[in-house]
Amino acid sequence: MQWRPLVLLVCGVTVIYLTSLLQDVTYPHPIKVYTSDDGRWRHSPDEIMLTIAGGFLYLTAFRFEVDSIGQRGFRLGTGSLKTGVIGHITQLRQPIQNLLQDNITSREHQGWALVFQHELPGAISKVSKSLGSRNGEPNPIQFGAIYHVVENETSRHYARIYYMVEDKFEYKDLRLPGSTWVNAFSLEKDELLVSRQPDRYRFRIISLPPDLTDGPHSHEASEIVISHSVPGAPIGEYRYPRRIESHDTALARVYSPIKDVYRVVMLDMFKTDMDYRVNLTIVDNATAIPEQYGDWFFRDGGMSYDGLLYSEDQIDYIGFSDMSQFQQERQRLNIPRLMFARSDDSQIVEFPFESSRIWSLAYVDQKFKLSTKELKDYYEYLKNEVPGPYDATVMGTSVNGLGNYMAVWTDYNTIYIYHRDLTKETGMRMMQTSDPDEKELFQSVQEWKLSMMITRTEGDLGIKPIRAVHFYNTTVDGQQSNYIFVALDSGAVNSYRIDETEESEEPNFLIYAKRSWSMVSAITRF
Repeated sequence: MQWRPLVLLVCGVTVIYLTSLLQDVTYPHPIKVYTSDDGRWRHSPDEIMLTIAGGFLYLTAFRFEVDSIGQRGFRLGTGSLKTGVIGHITQLRQPIQNLLQDNITSREHQGWALVFQHELPGAISKVSKSLGSRNGEPNPIQFGAIYHVVENETSRHYARIYYMVEDKFEYKDLRLPGSTWVNAFSLEKDELLVSRQPDRYRFRIISLPPDLTDGPHSHEASEIVISHSVPGAPIGEYRYPRRIESHDTALARVYSPIKDVYRVVMLDMFKTDMDYRVNLTIVDNATAIPEQYGDWFFRDGGMSYDGLLYSEDQIDYIGFSDMSQFQQERQRLNIPRLMFARSDDSQIVEFPFESSRIWSLAYVDQKFKLSTKELKDYYEYLKNEVPGPYDATVMGTSVNGLGNYMAVWTDYNTIYIYHRDLTKETGMRMMQTSDPDEKELFQSVQEWKLSMMITRTEGDLGIKPIRAVHFYNTTVDGQQSNYIFVALDSGAVNSYRIDETEESEEPNFLIYAKRSWSMVSAITRF
């Protein structure tokens, strides 16, 4: 009996040691530059966005539906449109140099300054960030938000566009044509891409006014009424599956080498009572196409994925009088979030196609058909599995402007950093087509390689969800440095240098015990 505590202690330590042997070799960790555990706001925002302009890092938080002052208790509406609520946007900024200095740990609001707090007259439904450059020059248009105003029996839909003028954020409100719901929204260089629900067309193009960034600005400017939109690709028959419950869409413009071609990629998810389907489609408004195709040509629409909403786990149920009773346990599964991340030239587009899988749409400028000697542009699909728990769900993705760094984060608060070496020359490869007598020659694409990982064990990363990631490149004395900024749900922002890595530790018993101290202490107390 006197040996019992010692035996239990030895057994517990043995179990911990055997468990530590199952550790995987960790990926390199980028150098930590700036960390902050401080919260910036009382209420968790619906969306957080990081932007860089004029030597400052801007942290923008969106709250989609806030009870307006004097209207508490008058929130009416159970669908998409509501009354008695407003949208709220808060923006802070900090000199970007503060986040690039080594070995800084901030536990105060040092460096962060309030830029503005804006209340929109209606609830926000969608936000979109513009590309970093336009025609090789910095893009003054930063981001936009779709909001909706309901007055009596009338609903109106607006886009508030924020832009930079002399290192200051200004905005204008655009009243959109039509009265149907805006289901998806993408802010492009010179136009808005919107998808409406319901609509006979898959999307519509709304041109931005050429004098959008001219004065007067913000509250001094009157709303701009847009009366016309250009319809996109029409919706064909039998578009929706049976027993459909909801339909969600994401869309964006992608690169085309032909100046007059407007190319759009769309991601659609149809949810029924038992499963869901995700489709990817690319369409062109090519002018020299057969007449039967109409104004838009479906370039690629063969990618689709079907998934279940529930898993049927069989469990035994012991009844009171019947020992043979048996039932099914239905467990709801996570479904992927629809989103896009693009490089500045839109030649690389990233999107989650399944809950734990990232797909890349990579532009290739050479596809050679041997029989006809035809040379045309082409898109190649790159697939990357996200390592980690089997039930991890991708919550976001970000790509830098050059398209050689990609970050993916999951609901386990782990960030995976991928890299492509664009300096290496790509060769050509042969591919058999559907015709056994035909072959095509493709230019290869540099694939993504998982190079670094930021784990959830760092400060608030294990507590507060990751909400936004942004890459930044700077050159000092001819030396380039690449950084990644990570914004958490609380408003805390961390920065890491991704050109270098910290010293890696070989997994062993002591490291495992340190990382899993809560479990180890529980076992030892037992």
